Amino acid sequence: RSTLFPYTTLFRSGRRTTTSLLEYILQAAGIKALSGGNIGVPLSSLWDSLTDGVAVAEASSFQLETAVTFQPHIAVILNITSDHLDRHHDMENYINCKANIFQAQQADDFLILNYDDVVVRPLAQRAASQVLFFSASQVLEDGIYIQDGMIKIKHKQDYIEVLELKDLLIRGRHNWENALAATAAAYAAGVEPAVMRSALSSFAGVRHRIEEAGRVAGVLYVNDSKGTNPVSTINALRAFSEPVLLIAGGRDKESDFSELAQLIKAKVKYLLLLGEARAKIAAIMHAVGFPEEHIVIVDTMAEAVKCASHLSQPGEVVLLSPACASWDMYNSFEERGDEFCMLVKRLSDSKWGA
Repeated sequence: RSTLFPYTTLFRSGRRTTTSLLEYILQAAGIKALSGGNIGVPLSSLWDSLTDGVAVAEASSFQLETAVTFQPHIAVILNITSDHLDRHHDMENYINCKANIFQAQQADDFLILNYDDVVVRPLAQRAASQVLFFSASQVLEDGIYIQDGMIKIKHKQDYIEVLELKDLLIRGRHNWENALAATAAAYAAGVEPAVMRSALSSFAGVRHRIEEAGRVAGVLYVNDSKGTNPVSTINALRAFSEPVLLIAGGRDKESDFSELAQLIKAKVKYLLLLGEARAKIAAIMHAVGFPEEHIVIVDTMAEAVKCASHLSQPGEVVLLSPACASWDMYNSFEERGDEFCMLVKRLSDSKWGA
């Protein structure tokens, strides 16, 4: 389908969890599938391993920016929110870059779109391919949706009850969207419902995305280093009902922190800030009335984890979800998350932090 690969390719724009989940479902169906792209594995490195299989790739706006002839058989767009405007300058350019994922598709290809996203939904009008909508909030006449706590598919003559939400292992409403998107892509790829059901109920998530790093003295430490923009951090915060101590900050991508600030004010007990954006985020939090004594400015991740260990109580959550890029202090968000996990392990081994 694409000029890169002589076999069917499935591409998405957005979250790593959906990419990994779709790969997992396809492999459960007996399909030779590997993931790559913007998740740390170059697509070119898959060439020798996938002469007769499926590539499941995460495509970033940077990669799609110059795409012209790229034609995935199944493309998925989960959401489009203000991000990377330091590069794309305005939302119109950013949306057009994302839309390049499907601009070369034909009538026998599929485009999976989030019906709930008011920016994504209108993209259906620009598609020459077959559009499948998914929704976590509305019952659709045609599409993949949730009703009575059940993921359902209704398309043409098909009506399929796939899985109850309570059987998903991955946390949070945003992961409902990930599951819906992966289900829609798997359905378009011809995967049987029983296989979808089994895979969805056994998938435990991916590294650096709401990953449990450990429990120390009754406190849950969670690595969400992949939360590199405010929307990701909002989703991470909403995944927890417990009191949260949030570690945030890093390199700002000219993001809008206003909605995140209101959620932090409502849900976060202490905010620990590091990196280049710490002063900007602290100023925004002061402006919305978050208590100044509950903002802790630190220089290193080690200092952040140590402070959090002293401030937290049993039953609470220490969440690393920076809402910023990692490049001011780390080579990647993976490196940032790995250090956090190492520090939590050191805490659990009682070698420091007292």
